[in-house]
Amino acid sequence: MSIDQSSAKQIAERAKRRAENAAAGRSPDVITAQSSAGEMVQELFPAGSLPGGTGTPAEILSPGEVFRGGWKSFLTGIAALVKNPRALIFTIVISVLWFFLGVPIAGQGAGGGTGLNFLSWLTFAGGGLNRSIPGMLGGMLGKGTVAAALYSLTEKNGISAVLKGAGSLLSSLKQKGSLRRILPGAFAAVLLYFVFTGKHFASSGMSMAGIAGLILSLRALGGGKGFLYRMIQSVTARMENGVRTAVPAETSAMLAGLAAGFAGITAVTTLL
Repeated sequence: MSIDQSSAKQIAERAKRRAENAAAGRSPDVITAQSSAGEMVQELFPAGSLPGGTGTPAEILSPGEVFRGGWKSFLTGIAALVKNPRALIFTIVISVLWFFLGVPIAGQGAGGGTGLNFLSWLTFAGGGLNRSIPGMLGGMLGKGTVAAALYSLTEKNGISAVLKGAGSLLSSLKQKGSLRRILPGAFAAVLLYFVFTGKHFASSGMSMAGIAGLILSLRALGGGKGFLYRMIQSVTARMENGVRTAVPAETSAMLAGLAAGFAGITAVTTLL
């Protein structure tokens, strides 16, 4: 077989693989849509599914495609909630808590007892209240992040993935030149934190938003899967021979930066 024939065959095989994956509604790295109703409350960041290695470079979806896929899975998860009682109960409970704990906050009323104050902090009940419309949307995003983080800890291997991610973060910080590599992620985490809380509302009472971001970042770093992992993998991918290819080291560095950024800004706004 001549060189031209061999090249043509390789191109044809690659085109065939991409066509098959497109027809199946997935990227060539076989990231499938989530079907578990429990993942509805996690779709902002955590648990998803990644394939085993195939021995060939995987083509990574663009950030826009990852977002669209996540939104579709989110809507599918809402419809499937009735099939997952645990997820349904969690969703109902946290929604009720947000409503009843948020009423006195929105009315500028005094807080309840220590227990109610703790629940208000834990659920980020004050997120988005007494803010402008963009601020309300940011607070809602923060509430979704907190709900996703809390639910993720109840999932199988949820806590172990967070602990594994913490170990990976510490290892990343010890590497030469690590500061330069994690700075973009850390900067993004600081921006997200203030989107969640609002610049003038960031305080110890709002710190759960940052803790939730830290939990989900560590989970993605330790578990190597989920919406957040896929998004960061997409953002850090690079083109090789016309194919968007994952760069694991850059993905891990960005996630480590997110975790470090959430941890740092939460500590600073809590102590000041």
